[in-house]
Amino acid sequence: FNLPASDDYAITLDGAPAGYAVKESYTFTGNTAKISLTSSLIEGESLSGATLGLGDVMYDFTVTNQAGEEITLSEVLAEKKMVLLNFFFTTCSPCITEFPYMQEAYEEYSDDVELIAMNAVNTDADAVKDFQETNGYTFPMALCDSRWGAVIGAQAYPTTIVIDRYGNICLIHTGMVTEAESLKTMLDYFTSDSYEQEFFKTMSQIPA
Repeated sequence: FNLPASDDYAITLDGAPAGYAVKESYTFTGNTAKISLTSSLIEGESLSGATLGLGDVMYDFTVTNQAGEEITLSEVLAEKKMVLLNFFFTTCSPCITEFPYMQEAYEEYSDDVELIAMNAVNTDADAVKDFQETNGYTFPMALCDSRWGAVIGAQAYPTTIVIDRYGNICLIHTGMVTEAESLKTMLDYFTSDSYEQEFFKTMSQIPA
C-alpha cells in the first residue's frame, strides 16, 4: 500500500471461501498488512449437491459405523489432530491390499488420528461388518451415500483424504498405498505440533 501511516484506515475482506472466519474489519497502519484467517468445519449444511476439493473447508457430517454407532466429524476433530477418510469397497483388490498398512499405521497413531473407512459402493452393512471382523481391522468402517465420492473428489478406489485440525481438505491421494512407512510419514506431518497448513495431491509430495 502506498499510503501515509495513519490509524484512520481499516481493511475489509470480501469473497473469502466458506468456512473461514472473517472479521468485520482489520486495523491497518503503515504500508503493509498481513491477515491470517482461521477455518473450521462448515456446520448445518448438507453434503448433497456440494462440490469440494483440495483446499476447501470440509462440511461436518455424521455416519454410522459397523457397530451401529454414530461418528460425527466435528466431535472427532475436537479430540484428534486429523481425520483420514479412506474410500473403499469390500471387493476392491487395491483396497484389500492396502488395508493391512492402514491398520499398522492406525495402531501407532490412533491417539492423534482417526481413520474412517468410507464405503460408498456396497450398501450391505452386514457385509462390511463381516469384512472388518474377518480381517481384524480395528478402525471404524461406515457406509456413506454413493454421491460422496464425487462430492469430495474421490474419482477411483481406493482414495485417501486428509481433513486437518482446521477442517480443511489437505490431501487427496488416489490409488493404493503399498507400504506403511509412507502412511506414517504423512501422519507425522499432519500431527506435528509445528504443523503449518499445506495442500497435497499425493502422499509422495509430503516432506519426509
